[in-house]
Amino acid sequence: MLLGATAELKNANMPTPRLDAEVLLAHVLQLERLDMLLDVLLSVETEDTRRFQQCIDDRLAGKPVAYIIGAAEFWSLPFKVTSDVLIPRPDSEILVDAVLPHIPQQTPFTFVDLGTGSGCLAISILLERPLARAIAVDVSPAALSIARENGERLGVGERLELIQADMLTWLEQGDVPLDLILSNPPYITSADIADLSPSVRSYEPLSALDGGRDGLDFYRGIADYGAPRLGEGGIMALEIGHDQGPALREILEPAFGTVELYQDLGQRDRAVIARRKPTIP
Repeated sequence: MLLGATAELKNANMPTPRLDAEVLLAHVLQLERLDMLLDVLLSVETEDTRRFQQCIDDRLAGKPVAYIIGAAEFWSLPFKVTSDVLIPRPDSEILVDAVLPHIPQQTPFTFVDLGTGSGCLAISILLERPLARAIAVDVSPAALSIARENGERLGVGERLELIQADMLTWLEQGDVPLDLILSNPPYITSADIADLSPSVRSYEPLSALDGGRDGLDFYRGIADYGAPRLGEGGIMALEIGHDQGPALREILEPAFGTVELYQDLGQRDRAVIARRKPTIP
């Protein structure tokens, strides 16, 4: 059965057919993948076979594995995901890794996660910094429901405040003092949306991907409205597209004294961290 499903996925040019088939079968059987593979006496009931084939059919139609099983790993943590939120990606861990040294471990710290989606960024940071408090903003009530569930299940619900609002409106109109503004905003150019893989274009929320004509609309708004919300030494940490580093420097440098770019494993720009300039009397 597993070999047949792998062959089906391979014939459909899926990039990881064997892995996909194993993950989907383990999901159906409610087993860890390694335990399933090591169980030489494993038997599969007829109903499980039917459910597994439905999962394979969904994958053949282009549906991402994470949406089929309802979960994705991020920062070595399990996050619930649905089609209401983007699937957390390993590249976004670069942002968490880059910002953690800027967050104290022994003193209170308040930050906002704009466009929180599944809550993976905010929750991962809260788990690493037990005195931190996060405000998670998203325009989608369905996304906030997922973030709430993830926060409660991972034990940080009491330190995760959820707000339904447009991120830029919240920044412009809010008055909560912030130590850090964190975001993985939409940054795909509108023209490039049509070129995304079908599994992304047809299943993931496009509102969380489309960054406008040049992909920089949200960055401009976050810089303009966010800088006044940060005190002296306050930090802005953003995930960016691989070719957006120079543009982000230009956008952030007028209000921020230090702008640093961080690369992913492919040596491509993936995150930017900027520190607020001191206020001149």
